[in-house]
Amino acid sequence: EAKELISIASTSSSILLSVINDVLDFSKIEAGKVVLEHEVIFLRDMLCDIANIFRESARAKNTAIVCDYTRDIPKHILADKLRLKQILLNLMSNA
Repeated sequence: EAKELISIASTSSSILLSVINDVLDFSKIEAGKVVLEHEVIFLRDMLCDIANIFRESARAKNTAIVCDYTRDIPKHILADKLRLKQILLNLMSNA
């Protein structure tokens, strides 16, 4: 039970941090000061990390999150890691 509570707390803190970052980014967007980074991202790892963040909350709703992808998804991409993660976290939060 303690592990489950720690996992829920961890997930909740990740989501809260994402919301705070979204608010800060919105301010930057309005001010025209958004600078996108370009870095190599291992997309499959990021997708599975994000799935893991939401796995416990999905289990509590009697659903499952599975990280399954086709071979068509590239191993890595060049993108802004923080922004992409925010987008994917928002999509999962709203799903």
